[in-house]
Amino acid sequence: MIKKLKTIHARAVIETRRPKGLFYVYENDVYVGIDNSAGHAWVEEFASLRQCKEWLRNPWVTVSSMEPEGNRMSRITQPEELLVAAMRQGIRMDIREADIVLGYQEGHDYCLMANDEGWTVRHDEQDGTDYSEDMPYSIKDAVMFCQEMNGELLRENESQSVPDIGYLGRLRKDEQIFDASIAKIVVKSNQYMEAA
Repeated sequence: MIKKLKTIHARAVIETRRPKGLFYVYENDVYVGIDNSAGHAWVEEFASLRQCKEWLRNPWVTVSSMEPEGNRMSRITQPEELLVAAMRQGIRMDIREADIVLGYQEGHDYCLMANDEGWTVRHDEQDGTDYSEDMPYSIKDAVMFCQEMNGELLRENESQSVPDIGYLGRLRKDEQIFDASIAKIVVKSNQYMEAA
């Protein structure tokens, strides 16, 4: 959870490296993000709160470079393209996982876009070619979204008076795949944090 701080408290977090967490403060007409999740108090300044929060959620991404107009974002249409973006974010997936993630995104009217460095955004297909609202969206975010949508589909199907057993079986299989994917991502994230 990202917390807003007063200037005096933000300075204390930076100086003492406590408490751990994600914070921001608005001062001198800029938003200052403070990533103290690992006790290192990384600090960045941003023109908007949206950029600040996105950096706090995805600190490996240069937020200002994420806009599709200035950074040649390309739509990810093939599982292999998603695998490349995932590897660039330090995440290992297999082709089956990538294919399922793309399917869930598309099934909910979203697509993933990436640049050559592996930075990713989620684009709402209903926006057409208007990319102004696209925000940084990591592969981890994409997998977590798919896991959440899978859970909703499972609950919907199970609540029906006559559930579709074949569809329910496919959803349960997807659930296992998403659970395994998240477990791998969390382990990788924890290893990264311990190394830092």
